[in-house]
Amino acid sequence: MGAVVVLSSGIARIVIAVVGFAYPGYQSFKALRRTDVLAQQEWLRYWMVLSLMALLSLITDLFRNKIPFYNMMKLAAVVVLVLPNTRLYRKVFAAVEPQLTRYEADIDNSIARASQVTQQQMSATQSRATDLFNQSKAAATKQAQAVKDKAAARKTT
Repeated sequence: MGAVVVLSSGIARIVIAVVGFAYPGYQSFKALRRTDVLAQQEWLRYWMVLSLMALLSLITDLFRNKIPFYNMMKLAAVVVLVLPNTRLYRKVFAAVEPQLTRYEADIDNSIARASQVTQQQMSATQSRATDLFNQSKAAATKQAQAVKDKAAARKTT
């Protein structure tokens, strides 16, 4: 039974990758190449909903070993999202869009603050790394000079 579940989980992950990412990715590529704005909007809605699913999976994946057939349920959710006759992503997007619209300014502000903090941290890290590099370089130069001086002193004796 365990081998069947592992095999099923492995197959489920492969099918999720193909159905949830490869096919929509290719369809998005085609929509972009055709400059089909309506198709582009549809695929953007799909990708937005899939990204929400991915975020939700960060939590639900913690329980995957406790939920029987978890990967199969995840597979079913992805398939139902993308199937042409269901296109569940449209319904999910319609439910989520008003909330995103409502909190759009707050989300944008949070992203801007996070970006600013990240830039400050990166700048500070770069500065510390440069200082460490310069200290290491100075120490190596000093040590190399000491070795040269010692070698010169041996030659004179």
